[in-house]
Amino acid sequence: MKTYLDFRKAGYTASQSLYMSKSVAEFEELGDDCVKIEAEPEMENYFDVFGEPEGYTNIHGKRVSAEQERKDMLEQFERDGVWCVASYYKDETGEWQHADSVGMCAGYKNPLCPLQNCYVPDLMLSAVKAYKAQGEYVI
Repeated sequence: MKTYLDFRKAGYTASQSLYMSKSVAEFEELGDDCVKIEAEPEMENYFDVFGEPEGYTNIHGKRVSAEQERKDMLEQFERDGVWCVASYYKDETGEWQHADSVGMCAGYKNPLCPLQNCYVPDLMLSAVKAYKAQGEYVI
């Protein structure tokens, strides 16, 4: 319930909060010996993947140039990093296997925090499902 309320306080809808809190709970229930999530620095260049900024009009109606947007983004990348976040599960042989991942995670103080990075609950659930799909799994 606490995790659900944390998601609600973070601005997620009731249904999103329920889904995300259940995903986190299932992941945590299995524990570090069965599933894990990690972040590594992104190896690709953000702008090579998504292209150069084009500028925008902010919520106050002020135009932000493409150059200023790029500068702001680079400052954020320098401060918080750009991450590839991946989830893993332990297979029946005891080896870690890749379950799912998402790259270009930028703008997060903690890219592994499910309250900050909305991809994390889905990554956690992918690891849980992959682990449980093995049938008789070892805990």
